[in-house]
Amino acid sequence: MRDRSLVYLSVYGPRMLADPKTIDILAMLSVLPDGFPDNETVMEELESHLPEGYDHWKALLTMWRVLLVQVEEAGATHRLQLLSPVCAFCEQRLEASEELKNSITSFYVEKMDCFMDIRDSDGHTIILGELDNVYAVLVQAWKQGRGSSMIANASIQFTDWSRYVGNPVEKVIGLAIQGVVGLPGLHGRCHLAIGEVYLQQNKLDKAEASFKCAVELHQQAHDVFGEANDVGTLGVVYLQQNRLDEAKASFKCAAELCQQVHSVFGEANNARTLGEVYLRQDKLDKAETSFKHATKLYWQVHDILGEANNLGNLGAVYLQQDKLDEAEALFKYAAKLHRQIHFFFGVATDVGILEVVYLWQNKLDEPEALSEQAAKLYQQIHFVFGEVNNVGNLGEVYLQQDKLDKAEASFEYAAELHQQAHDVLGEANDILKLGEVYL
Repeated sequence: MRDRSLVYLSVYGPRMLADPKTIDILAMLSVLPDGFPDNETVMEELESHLPEGYDHWKALLTMWRVLLVQVEEAGATHRLQLLSPVCAFCEQRLEASEELKNSITSFYVEKMDCFMDIRDSDGHTIILGELDNVYAVLVQAWKQGRGSSMIANASIQFTDWSRYVGNPVEKVIGLAIQGVVGLPGLHGRCHLAIGEVYLQQNKLDKAEASFKCAVELHQQAHDVFGEANDVGTLGVVYLQQNRLDEAKASFKCAAELCQQVHSVFGEANNARTLGEVYLRQDKLDKAETSFKHATKLYWQVHDILGEANNLGNLGAVYLQQDKLDEAEALFKYAAKLHRQIHFFFGVATDVGILEVVYLWQNKLDEPEALSEQAAKLYQQIHFVFGEVNNVGNLGEVYLQQDKLDKAEASFEYAAELHQQAHDVLGEANDILKLGEVYL
């Protein structure tokens, strides 16, 4: 109660009331969970979106003087954020004007549009620090009936970024789907986006339904490029479900559609996924040919993420062909490319497979250091299944090195992680491995 009274006195004190627009900016700031970036360039861009008569620098200085905001460190950057009691007070008592809400929404929509390509590493330093704010602003816009085609596009881009960082979010794109009925092309893109979220969450039935819906909508809109994307991603669902003939048919159909619209990037994706079908069918020569073709196409369109992911697939072919030196070189290069674009899930995957390569090569000193590196990366992106597999691999290394205490600790930690993930089979396997330690 005392905190609330103090906040009330600060918010409605003489300094704040000297310019009522300061309280409006305070209300807007309370919507943003991560506050404003303490970055002059970004703040100048924000100022260009604000209505006439709003001076956010002056407002922030006033808030700081009356102890409503603080500067928080966020990694290498700093952010201007409301103190917790202030934030709670504002959520209950204040609401920004429509004009100001539209301004902040416009600012973030423009930011998402500028960095719509997640393969562009220039956007990472800005967008990754703003994702929570973008989420809050977009949800508010849809819920308050301020949705539009531009906000729908920003919702798709936000969803793509959320998948990229390993935390796929379905709420924003779910609201967008409800808000763009009657616009088949855009509606189709929204269904594609939520289908990709379901795919990453391993909700394959929901993903399949979403992609099929997207195909129908893009056909209605006569959008061949959109249809090609839908059909290709539908093939990925079939691949995950081991429906290989349906997957192959989807990828071939998608490749033909991509050729119609001259989409080299789409062709590259379909060459890669067709290679994955051949890999599952143990047709290694055809898989190798497809992956090499995809690598060439990704390089042509300067798609570093596609090239890096595809090199991992080619490395898998070489592993099956027992070409361990070639596989090692590819996974090292893939990790280098993934690091270049800050795709830490990809780096962790590459490093994890390199561990296996070194084990097969009987280089037992290398995997321990790599496993520790992969574990840190998986923790960084909160990917429990990746971390638990990695810990299990490390236990195997210690077992082979006869470091039984370390092997025991690894398998016990793996069992603990499997318990957290409710994976009974995985936990049972860890217990069996512990049995090998105790023998």
